[in-house]
Amino acid sequence: MGSRPAPARSGGAATTVTVAVVRQRELHQVRHLLTAPDLLAVRGRLGAATARALLHELAPGQVTATCRRCGGPHGQPVVAGACVSASYAGGLVAVAVCGRPVGVDLELAGATAFPGFPDVALGPAEPDGDRARSWTRKEAILKATGDGLTVDPRAVGVAGGVVRWAAAPGPIVLADLVVPDGFAGAVAVLTDRPLEVVAVDGDTLLPAPTPVDGDAGG
Repeated sequence: MGSRPAPARSGGAATTVTVAVVRQRELHQVRHLLTAPDLLAVRGRLGAATARALLHELAPGQVTATCRRCGGPHGQPVVAGACVSASYAGGLVAVAVCGRPVGVDLELAGATAFPGFPDVALGPAEPDGDRARSWTRKEAILKATGDGLTVDPRAVGVAGGVVRWAAAPGPIVLADLVVPDGFAGAVAVLTDRPLEVVAVDGDTLLPAPTPVDGDAGG
């Protein structure tokens, strides 16, 4: 495995957030990186298992999660000494580690291509353009605040990378992620400083992914 980067923390002129994006792994490939509570919490979900394994490598410590609504072990992940977030969609996994509250989100571009999307996701003044990008920005913001979709996403606007939300708990800075074609991704941090996104090659931290059709050489 690769060396473990230290959890990113606010400092100096910018707030640094460390982000890793990888293809999900099979459970047997990451089981050795997971604790018994991890295995109970992920319940066989490969995206969740991969995210937990990445978080253990990026921010060593016990990963816990508690749903704010039902108390179950499937809420926003928490690691002592660091703020963390995770997302998985379409076989892709992203995790973020920061010294400030952070949210990260991934989405398949096609997942937002339905007729009623503007009615449930966009505010009156928001253009119906890159839907997946708009959605991941909103989700990342609401994960960073801890609200999730208990807040109507139509109330959270982003214009030119600037968050426009009357009920925001404080300044929020946002950045889009570099992700494979067909996906959108964003990370948000509760900070009033510029955001420095440090991309870590998560493939150096985990076993190689199982090839899918078309991946293997001839």
